[in-house]
Amino acid sequence: MARIAAWEQRRSLGAGTLATWARDPMQTPAVRARALLALARLQDLDTAATVAEACSDPEPTPRAMAAFAAGVLGLAWEGTPDAVRAQLADAVLAAEGRELDAAARLQELAALGRLRSPAAIDRLVQRLAAEPEVAEQAATALGVAARAKAPWPQAATPLLAGRLTAGSPEPLRWAAAYALGYAGAPESRRALLGALADPSWQVRAVAAKGLAEQALPSDAPALAALLADAAPGAAAEAARSLAKLAARCPQGEPCPALPALERLDARVDRLAHGEVAQGAPALIALAQEGLPAAGGDVLAELRSRVRTAFAGASSAARADLAWVDCRLAAAQDRNSGWLDETPGCGAGLVPEVRRLKLGLDEVSQSPRLKARFDRPAARRWLESPPNASVRVAVVNVVGASQHPEAAEDLRPLVSSADPVLAAAAASAEGTLGDVGAGPAVLARAERASAEPEEADAWGDALAALKPPGAEALLRQWLGSPHAHLRHVAARALGVLAGKPVAAPGVGSEGPRTAPSPEPMPSGVAWRLPTARGVVVIRPDAEAAPETVAQLTRLARAGFFNGLTFHRVVPDFVVQGGDPRGDGDGGPGFTVPCEVSPRHYRRGTVGMALSGKDTGGSQIFIALSPQPHLEGRYTVIGEVVEGMDSLDGILEGDSLGSIQVVTGATDLSHRAASSSR
Repeated sequence: MARIAAWEQRRSLGAGTLATWARDPMQTPAVRARALLALARLQDLDTAATVAEACSDPEPTPRAMAAFAAGVLGLAWEGTPDAVRAQLADAVLAAEGRELDAAARLQELAALGRLRSPAAIDRLVQRLAAEPEVAEQAATALGVAARAKAPWPQAATPLLAGRLTAGSPEPLRWAAAYALGYAGAPESRRALLGALADPSWQVRAVAAKGLAEQALPSDAPALAALLADAAPGAAAEAARSLAKLAARCPQGEPCPALPALERLDARVDRLAHGEVAQGAPALIALAQEGLPAAGGDVLAELRSRVRTAFAGASSAARADLAWVDCRLAAAQDRNSGWLDETPGCGAGLVPEVRRLKLGLDEVSQSPRLKARFDRPAARRWLESPPNASVRVAVVNVVGASQHPEAAEDLRPLVSSADPVLAAAAASAEGTLGDVGAGPAVLARAERASAEPEEADAWGDALAALKPPGAEALLRQWLGSPHAHLRHVAARALGVLAGKPVAAPGVGSEGPRTAPSPEPMPSGVAWRLPTARGVVVIRPDAEAAPETVAQLTRLARAGFFNGLTFHRVVPDFVVQGGDPRGDGDGGPGFTVPCEVSPRHYRRGTVGMALSGKDTGGSQIFIALSPQPHLEGRYTVIGEVVEGMDSLDGILEGDSLGSIQVVTGATDLSHRAASSSR
């Protein structure tokens, strides 16, 4: 077991021994299962035959892990060829067809959703009529498959609608609504509309989310009623779906979704009274989704209501109102194509740096940016930005502007010592087609092997600009011990060659990418004194020993002190742990992915990634179930107290720190002075 763990951390197949042990009947079932877990984490597609063979293991524990590994190979970051996907799906189908062990069957059904072959989809439809636990997993797997663009089986729609009734257990109702959200059939729309009145707020929320692409204009009142839901997640999903419905309204015709969104003024009142979890999520969800030009009056009226609410609000509530005001202003700027509103938003309570970055990030997504692009203003911000994050945001705007003449403003930044800024500049140069920047991009890319988190930008830029020597450098990356570099190199070489290029397997042992952590003691918890209340996380050192140990080491060193939650998506995730505060930073090393069969439920803590094995210090907490993340993002632990506090987190709120608590029974209330 120790040797398997060591090979896994070194990203080594142990000269073939790992695959041999995975199917060796002379090894114990526990060893075979652990070897298969390592194969899942390594994601070497050359081991697919081994994993397929292990699906018929005589013991349920390795058989279940083989199914998990098969599903993970179907999700491989480099992309899985159809032939490999079919080979794995056939093996899992055969195992599930004769399965007698309940736990193994659930893993097999989950794997079929990730492999999503036609036969796998058919089997999942058949299992919708099984007992509730099996039907729940089959429904969830169908949703995962459909989310990954697998063709929807029409036979599943009435079966799922039948499961979405009061007689079904809540988890099965949630799974049925989750799957129906991707069906796109009239029957699914009717079932989801009925589920908006489900007694479970999580079912109401996922039903509202599923209606985002299926709702008709006549459905606006039903979604509008959910804007008053006591559950922040349900109200947020209703706001988001109404915004998407508004975007589909024909220009010049009445759009019922827009007056429905005016009901959000009640959320402004809640926010003004200090009820941030009740006030902010629906407003933030609307602002993040945005509205079409016809919705400009709705955004303006909500902002007017926010500014009016300042008068009677407490200082804390005014700060929250100020951020919501800026979020709504940024949605207006996305419509207009330039920073018309964000520079003056927030009543002076939001720092200029945050206003500028927020506005620039939204403008970079605007279809009107090309027409409104102000090159002199962008150049001023590039030359004297308030901070590094704003400069990166400006670079992204220039890249999205479709103004090739502005590319020369970015050339000096390609050679920046700041890896994030240099990568952003290279990406923008590639987007603008600035061939003259090619030599500088190549020269800086030669150092990017030590910055795997930024590899995508360099690979895409080299493929776009094609400087002499690009192919040679990318072929060097194909031999890197870091999986993400290999995958990026294969993708870029495929663009240069005009045909797919496969990334090689893991091969021999590579160097560690992170410092060796101390052994983890038992009974450890992480205490986060956030701006909205104390949150306690129980890390899962069994499922992710390396990741948990590295994060605990960083916490004890004070790395997280003073950091913020830089990303908040209502009813999805809150994310923090970035020393830059913009989502682009990390601790200076990467941690290998430690995927496991653990589920992403509300309160699950995961490791944020920009590609395989690129985790560092950024963690996210799921605000609702997210089954599509399973088998792809490391599960680090679970929130055991303070989940309601996270519903009220806003972008920029303080993480406080991560205090490591050991040997305490009342972890959430232990004094900070007694933790270490």
